[in-house]
Amino acid sequence: MLSSCADQQRKGDEAAAAHNTSLIRHARRFAITEHGDHLRLYVMGNRHELKDTSAVFVVYEKELPRDLPEDAIPVKIPCTKIAALSSIYASMLADLGCVDQLAAIDNIDYVNNPQVLDKFARQRLPELARNPEIDLEKTMAVRPDVIFYYGMGDPREKNEKLKATKIPVVISVDHLEETP
Repeated sequence: MLSSCADQQRKGDEAAAAHNTSLIRHARRFAITEHGDHLRLYVMGNRHELKDTSAVFVVYEKELPRDLPEDAIPVKIPCTKIAALSSIYASMLADLGCVDQLAAIDNIDYVNNPQVLDKFARQRLPELARNPEIDLEKTMAVRPDVIFYYGMGDPREKNEKLKATKIPVVISVDHLEETP
């Protein structure tokens, strides 16, 4: 148990140090560090302090680093199939010119981006969650490289439901940012 607490403290310290040394100017809820063959993205989801609640490891090559923490979320790049379980993320991908990489969305009723709506109308964009629960069978059929999930509620609960799919789930806490 003490080892686990020490690991959590080390992760928090590493994320805080990364946040202090990164080139990010405005955002306070994530930090990025480079480690040779991979990047580490720390997401700070605790509303009251900047301690990481998850660590995403962006891996350039096919093999994962050997020193990954047990709770690390490995994401191999490039991602060619992205599930955006928020209309905000779908629109961001479209704005970045990545609508072709958008492989699934949560609910079309909340989307207003013309490119995303067009892709859905051409039946090239399935919905994975018309209600609060994600359809795991549809998700497995899409086989996205990564799922971007909103950070409302308990992120551990969301991860538990998707963990069996072995698809990396990245929780976004952009709603906690203090500036646009």
